[in-house]
Amino acid sequence: MKTTLKFCITANASLFIGGIIYFCLQGTPYGDSAVSRRIRHGAGQARSLLASGVVHVAASRLSFSEPVRDLRDVSGASLRAEPWLTDNGTTVTVSWENIHSPSISQPFDWVGLYCTSGADGRAYLDYSFISESPTHAEGRGSLKFVLYNLRTDCEFRYYQNSTLTTLLAVSNKVNFRGGKSRPLRGHLALTEDPTQMRVSWTTGSSTRPVVYYGLSRDNLTLSATGTSKTYTISDLCGPPANDSSFFVDPGSLHDVLLTNLKPKTMYYYKYGSGVSFSEVKNFTTAVVAGDTTRFKFIMYGDMGLSSPPGAETTAQLVLNEVLGGAAFVMHQGDLSYALGRAVKWDTWMNLIEPYASLAPYMIGIGNHEYDHEVGGSKDPSHTGGEGFHPEWGNFGYDSAGECGVPPFYRFHMPDNGNSVFWYSFDYGLVHFTVISTEHDFTPGSPMYSWIEKDFQSVNRN
Repeated sequence: MKTTLKFCITANASLFIGGIIYFCLQGTPYGDSAVSRRIRHGAGQARSLLASGVVHVAASRLSFSEPVRDLRDVSGASLRAEPWLTDNGTTVTVSWENIHSPSISQPFDWVGLYCTSGADGRAYLDYSFISESPTHAEGRGSLKFVLYNLRTDCEFRYYQNSTLTTLLAVSNKVNFRGGKSRPLRGHLALTEDPTQMRVSWTTGSSTRPVVYYGLSRDNLTLSATGTSKTYTISDLCGPPANDSSFFVDPGSLHDVLLTNLKPKTMYYYKYGSGVSFSEVKNFTTAVVAGDTTRFKFIMYGDMGLSSPPGAETTAQLVLNEVLGGAAFVMHQGDLSYALGRAVKWDTWMNLIEPYASLAPYMIGIGNHEYDHEVGGSKDPSHTGGEGFHPEWGNFGYDSAGECGVPPFYRFHMPDNGNSVFWYSFDYGLVHFTVISTEHDFTPGSPMYSWIEKDFQSVNRN
């Protein structure tokens, strides 16, 4: 007789019902505490957006209490970034000289990173105080930053202290090889059908997406095309997510469904367009429902971009497991901890890409993706109102205005429920049901009714 093990993956709690085990798991509040950390780096160390404290949340952002004073024409200062042409995720050195009367006490002068065309002073993506360079008191110095391709060029700006808004110098532009057409942040997803695999990625181009694939690395004779979508600042529910100083254009989010695949089979593939393609990667299709093949999968929550050894160590450990044969990854909520800082979505997806492009990356929704109190008409789950706020709960404004929009557009889960919010799929002897603790789960609610039907559909024979 077949044994059915059902995983019900949510944001918290666990229960046992009717002889079938339901696991409803949540990670520790690791991401909540890590997200506000600040890491200091010496001049010889590269600042990276992978560290949560480096991409500052609203509470620790610099205050622009006055309009920017542009003194570049009279300051005599210079600022340069090298190399001017680089690759995604590589180090750039920023150097300055001829700074007259640099601040040698707080508040220090600072250097900001800008990757949005025409961005005002508040729209920096990262910053570093010049005090992190040992020669800053001499009016010269350098810092290292790790840059990620955000589908546009980048520049650095040097600001004087006092009000923090006196602009002394702007660097040359830094460009990325492949530019906006370079396919990045690739990830896979399962569907309800073990003969399918979904491939998604990001570019800055609306060129028609295509995946070439086959049974050997050197023979990608099959192809499939797909669709593209995006979201804008007006799609977000509230501040700070819909503040122009926080928003970064997500680019074109591409989605291609591969069909008529053989279950339990390794395929090789590459994705992109006629302009630029990814390197050749591989994935293994799912086993069919009822197949007794043993398998392992990875499940965790609350990842974010926490400081080393947090998120980076998690990513390396998961990559090792995927390379060792893990069938897929289940991230059950609290994904990037962007909290309205759009750049964190790109940075976090850059972090998971090495394994999310080798094994399906299935997600659930947590409070930091969804919870909102305004802008309910823009909620992509279409459940009405301003979110789920029972009098006995503590459902607040934890998404900082995102209200589920970024994961809704960036990920495509099985189409048998409500997008990324709740869905299910089979894998061998296991039926997985993914639900949201951030939506109404009481009897009679849309999600509750769907859960009942989903449980009734499980083949227990």
